[in-house]
Amino acid sequence: MSDVLKCLNLSKEKVYQYAQQINRMGSWVYWCDTEQGWWSDEVFEIYGRPQSAEFSKELFLSRIHPEDYKTFMETWQKALEGTPFQIVHRIDVNGETLWLEEKGEPVDDFVTGQKFIVGTVQDITGIKKQQEYRQSKQLEFQTIVRGISNQKEIEENNHLQSSFSMDKLKLEFISGLTHEFKTPIHMILSSLQILTLKMSMEDQEHYINYYKKFCDYIEHNAYKILRLTTNLLNSTKIENGFLELNFEVCDFKLLIEECVNSADIYAAAKGIKINILSYIKAGQNIYCDRDKIDCIMLNLLSNAIKYTNNGGKIDVILTENEQNLVVEVSDNGSGISKELLPHIFEKYRTAKSRLIKNCDGGGLGLCITKALVELHGGKITAHSIEKEGSTFRFTLPKTYKNCAPRGEYIAKNSKNSTHRALVKMEMSDLKEYN
Repeated sequence: MSDVLKCLNLSKEKVYQYAQQINRMGSWVYWCDTEQGWWSDEVFEIYGRPQSAEFSKELFLSRIHPEDYKTFMETWQKALEGTPFQIVHRIDVNGETLWLEEKGEPVDDFVTGQKFIVGTVQDITGIKKQQEYRQSKQLEFQTIVRGISNQKEIEENNHLQSSFSMDKLKLEFISGLTHEFKTPIHMILSSLQILTLKMSMEDQEHYINYYKKFCDYIEHNAYKILRLTTNLLNSTKIENGFLELNFEVCDFKLLIEECVNSADIYAAAKGIKINILSYIKAGQNIYCDRDKIDCIMLNLLSNAIKYTNNGGKIDVILTENEQNLVVEVSDNGSGISKELLPHIFEKYRTAKSRLIKNCDGGGLGLCITKALVELHGGKITAHSIEKEGSTFRFTLPKTYKNCAPRGEYIAKNSKNSTHRALVKMEMSDLKEYN
């Protein structure tokens, strides 16, 4: 693999260290002359391969759905001849069919004389399922309308169809808009990682003195845009019942500790100490969507850090009762006014309040957090005294039966690229810590 990466002057370890960190989207590079390639960790995850594996052209082609194979190869041949690569196709992974969108740009390196293609791949299975669901509902509606003979009922159903069409149009517009925002942001972040690495390797002192702060500004603001678009998309999915949860078995204490440890560096920038106190038995597992639990914890920790003064403290307390696991996030910060507290979880409410006048939260964070807790069968509450601090408390059932698991999963609490990207995204509206 080191031979493949010589043209970028990158070591294998550095490539994995700076790999793409975006959920359900990965980066790839394909060298046309040698037919060798490189995948980021996320591409290996999408194709159902361990991240330690080597790139395999044969494996890649074997995953393509038979009905899409011919179209894919025709489009790929045009990319090898210099045409930008863009295709939506299916792959078969472990008995499951996934929809992917791939985009790539051919590049001629005049220095080395090599020709390669740089691109991204994104899992859009959820978007396809939304489209199929809307089509089935539209067909169901049309069937009902055809069976109605009463004129008044027809008029009422015409109004219903108009409302349905508007909701459908809104969802498609927002989904498409956020998707188009994410694609260039991912390309910016991927390019920035390679550019940053090359500059730091060539002259580290010059990079730190002159360019590092500008690279940090680009990354920080790219993640800020990514957070806003992701929140907008998730909010729309929640409203229309399309947000999917992927359940697996996780060690609850390790899962929460991972989030706290990730937030420590941001808290330390303000001299804030995060204490974690656990009163649950060791090895307590929970059946949950670990990425959504990450979102919940990181949003609460981000808010606590924002509104706690320098030198303050944040306590994360884990307890349990017969039915639930309980998490409390408390701070001694500025608190929330009595007028605002009853509305703290309402959509857009906080965007007009004093609570976030100095940050770019968009008024969706706590609304989404509440929805994610409830999708797990739990509840969340907030208690606060102005100028003394706030406490957010949420519960998760030890056994949640209202879910559709994809088989049994073992706990995997080691930090991965998805978690690292989520931390940067959720903390993007904080002041820089470096």
